[in-house]
Amino acid sequence: MKVPSETNSLFNALRKSSKPKPVSAIEKLIRDRPDSELCRINALAFAAKHKLNEEDVIAAFLHGARLGIFDMSWNILCPACGGVLDSGATLKTVKQAEYTCVLCAEDCEPTLDEIVEVTFTISPRVRRIAAHDPGTLPFIEYYRQVFWSSGVDLPDDEALARWVKETTLDAVELSAGEKVVLSLQMPEGYLIVFDPVLHMFQHIEVTGEPARESQSLSFVMTRDHAPSGTIQMRPGALWITLENRLNVRTLPAIWIVTDKVHDLVSKRRPFLTAKRLLTNQTFRDIYRTDTLDVDQRLKITSLSFPVYRPQRLNGTLRTSWRFGRLRFGARTFPDPERNRRGGKRRRGKDNRGRHHGDVPDARPSHGGRAEDARSSEGLERRLAA
Repeated sequence: MKVPSETNSLFNALRKSSKPKPVSAIEKLIRDRPDSELCRINALAFAAKHKLNEEDVIAAFLHGARLGIFDMSWNILCPACGGVLDSGATLKTVKQAEYTCVLCAEDCEPTLDEIVEVTFTISPRVRRIAAHDPGTLPFIEYYRQVFWSSGVDLPDDEALARWVKETTLDAVELSAGEKVVLSLQMPEGYLIVFDPVLHMFQHIEVTGEPARESQSLSFVMTRDHAPSGTIQMRPGALWITLENRLNVRTLPAIWIVTDKVHDLVSKRRPFLTAKRLLTNQTFRDIYRTDTLDVDQRLKITSLSFPVYRPQRLNGTLRTSWRFGRLRFGARTFPDPERNRRGGKRRRGKDNRGRHHGDVPDARPSHGGRAEDARSSEGLERRLAA
């Protein structure tokens, strides 16, 4: 595929900042592969497919984002179904304490280790793809490219189309302001009316004796819709009215919740987590500290990062980096001010394994305090010792 002449200069710049093999694979991806493979690229899956080093691939995509070849997105995932609940261009857009998956009726906290993924989508200035205008994507492709995360290991197009046919009673595409009435036969079990564009839903428990007369249900899609609980209906005929009051296209469907649904969404593959990206050297070099706001209440279970350690060796100053590891369990990122005021520390001991959320410090000598090893005054005292 022919790309704009400006793209060639971008590729040249990328070759100067990244390893040649990842850059070559990325260039072939952009020039030759279909649109669907250029939306929400999973860097780890890309590395595995091309048998490349993961860190080299991540670095190449990060430099590509820096140059404007890719748009980087931080996606909040539902841990149950793998759907994308929210997405932003930076981690600073993750502001909520909890996110709700209406499809699964579950609340989840934005834990960096598990449910915040980072993906890369080709920039429109390099190559225009269908996902840049999601309103043009067919039903199945919308779910593949927009709704589900890159960590869900979806089958090929033919198998996915067959799965959708087996797990839905009906699915329609409604233009802005459009209304349709469908006639369905409800089996006994559990149904969900769901629109992936608006993330609007209605859970239906179908139980009891078959209804002798047709039942009716209205599903009106609006921006200010209120959450609804589960309603009970009886097996049999149903007239359902689907109305789109939005100014965008919607894709409502009536899903049959069976083991087939659970089997598909439970198939996962590794993806680039926010935690891994925050500990990546290339990411830190490019973005420095401009990643998190101090008031963000993000959660994490563990984090490894390099820690600067000044030491004395044979009367001279030796500096080194080592990797420390934080473990918070269900804790949020610690408050730095609180940590500076925080609990007791043993004289002359490394703080690794403490429960105050502190960065592992350089081990103080000459009776110094752990706090001194971290401060400029402490460093001066150590040099003068």
